[in-house]
Amino acid sequence: MSCDGRNDCLPAVRVASTAAWNSMATVISLREVIETLEMQGENCLSYLDPDTGEIVTATEEVRRLAEEPEEPQDNLPEWQREMVRKVRAMLASSRCLQLPDRFRIHEWSIMNEFAEAQHSKQVRQELLEAIHGAGAFRMFRSTIRRLGIEKSWYRFHEEALAEIARDWLEAHELPYR
Repeated sequence: MSCDGRNDCLPAVRVASTAAWNSMATVISLREVIETLEMQGENCLSYLDPDTGEIVTATEEVRRLAEEPEEPQDNLPEWQREMVRKVRAMLASSRCLQLPDRFRIHEWSIMNEFAEAQHSKQVRQELLEAIHGAGAFRMFRSTIRRLGIEKSWYRFHEEALAEIARDWLEAHELPYR
């Protein structure tokens, strides 16, 4: 199955009824999902096994190796061979789900929402100017440091990721705590 950035790459297999599924399902750690969303980079994707709650994050290189036919990977370090095995198992499983990637998180929108939420017109204007044009992410980070509102930003950002994680878990009818 191919990924187009809008749909999950690996659909979950559901049992006959949602009630039966939820009574048997592992309770997923919301904190782990949020932490995974926070650390995903541009070339990383993460997958969740809803039966075990395990999350595996793979770089583009590891995913490419996992998608190749079984070939000897003796030239790879043991940790990388183990990661390739885990990713291969996740990709082969019909129950595993791809977590939202950076494209679906819309980091720029979160920065824009934070800027718009500022009570001070001056602060709001500086942040909005920082996120437009070349180097928007770097300028935004520099501006929040200069304005002394880094802690406020990180709290806002974490709550935005928590909302994305909750929405995603609920959309897949996965119990979480």
